[in-house]
Formats: sequence, structure tokens, C-alpha cells
Amino acid sequence: MTRDEVLTIANDTARAIGGGKVTSRALQDWVYAGLVPPPTVHGLGRGAGVRSTFSPVAVAVVRKIVELRQRGIRRKSLVAVYLWLDDQFSDVYKIRGFLLLEFERTFRNSVRGQKAQFDHRFEDISDGAMIDKRMRALPKAAPAISRLTAVIPAQDVLLAASSATWGSSVDRADFKIPLMSSIAEFGKGLFGAPDEANQSVLELIEKASEEDLAQAKNNLWIFLTIFAFCRVFSDFTNSSENSNISVFYDMIFDTVLSPDWIVGMTANFAACEIRNRHGSTSSDHGN
Repeated sequence: MTRDEVLTIANDTARAIGGGKVTSRALQDWVYAGLVPPPTVHGLGRGAGVRSTFSPVAVAVVRKIVELRQRGIRRKSLVAVYLWLDDQFSDVYKIRGFLLLEFERTFRNSVRGQKAQFDHRFEDISDGAMIDKRMRALPKAAPAISRLTAVIPAQDVLLAASSATWGSSVDRADFKIPLMSSIAEFGKGLFGAPDEANQSVLELIEKASEEDLAQAKNNLWIFLTIFAFCRVFSDFTNSSENSNISVFYDMIFDTVLSPDWIVGMTANFAACEIRNRHGSTSSDHGN
């Protein structure tokens, strides 16, 4: 397929989803960045010049990039991560660098919010005044989560968020909605407090092998599949408790699929895989 034909497909795709125009320069930039497989150059005979053609794989990648752009995903490093998660980018060396770059950005953006994170290891969940104070602080870090208290007890929201950050076990009896305890257990320590985990994650990503990254990708898709299944399943229940859970999933679904969460979960799953495989964050894991 020629460059002009690829551009026609790209712009037809963009128009169909309300996206902006794709220029020849943009397509060339994607090729130079290694996001789109380069065209194959064919000689047309002596003195007749050459003809460049793109493969069907390249066309599929261009379509995906157009869709990502419409969702606001434009940085080349972030686009590469999404392409890799969709099995449309395979350079492990590059993806490791892109994932590191994006996690560093997510890390920096999350530090201020996590400083106000509730820590169930040291704070009393029965202290109503403290709960109110922590919930008022949540909008700075997680506006979507702060709105959950309309349907989920504030204690459950804080306990699940705390478990995901600090990693210590939470007593299931503390939860007024049992499923929240499962969510807290599944995501235990996934994100990590800035001063306890994220720095080590940055160091570990640099050591991630192709196998580590592949398992991280697999774990991410398992997590998202379970989350999506629970969301759909909750829609078929009629109890008051499950009705609240259904609203819970609807309210945070977009947040879970946001770039910061996708990058954060992928990076932490990779770090967890290295820790599980090699025993400690200090293990010398070759590339």
C-alpha cells in the first residue's frame, strides 16, 4: 500500500471518530520513531526510480495510533506502551525505556497526592473526624475515588486505597462491602508509597527482561478482564449491596483505564515479577 493510500485510510479513520487530520509529516514521524514499520522500497527498473509500500501490519498500527490520538494519547513513548500492550510493538529494549520514562512521569505526578494518603497501618479507621479529613484530601489525588462515598462507605474507600498503596493486609471484617476487601487484597501494594516502593520500581524496570515484561502485560490484561467481568456481573444483580458495587465500577472504570493507571499497573506488575522471580529488589537481573 502506498503512502497516499495509507494516509487516506488514516484520515478516513480519523474522520469516523472525530479526530484531527493525519499529515504526511506525522506519518513520517511515526516511522522515524519506530512506531510504524517502515515501508519496503521496490526498484522500478533502471532509471525508473523506486516505489515504497507499507505492509498491512503498518496500516493496522497507523489506525491504532489515530485512535490513541483521539483519546488524547499523543506522546510517542506513551503511544509505544499502548501499542506494545496491544501486541503491535515488539522492541523490548525500546519499550523498557518508554515504560520507564512514562512511569517516571506518573511517579512525579502522584507524589503530592500520595503524601495525603490514608495509612491504615497507623491510623484508626473508627475515628470519624480523621476519616472526614482524609476524604476531604482525596480530591487532590483521586477525584473519581472521592465521589465513591455517595454509594460506598468512606471507610471502605480509604481501606482499599491504603492497601493498594502501603501493601499491608487489611482485615476483611473491616469492610462493609465484602467485595471491596477482595479488591484491596488483589491490588495490595500495587502502586506503593513514593518513599517506600516507586523508587525501587524505577530501578527494577531498567532490569526487566522480555519475559518479565510479557508477564506484566499478561497480568495487566488479567486484572482488566476481571475488573470488566465484575462490572458486567454487578449489573445483573438486584441487591442493594451489589447495586452500590455496580455504581462503584461505573464511577472508576474510566479512571482504571486512564494512562496513569495503565502505566502504573504495568510498571508495578513488571517489578513484582522481577521480585518474585529473583527474590529481592537488589538481585542482579541481566537484560
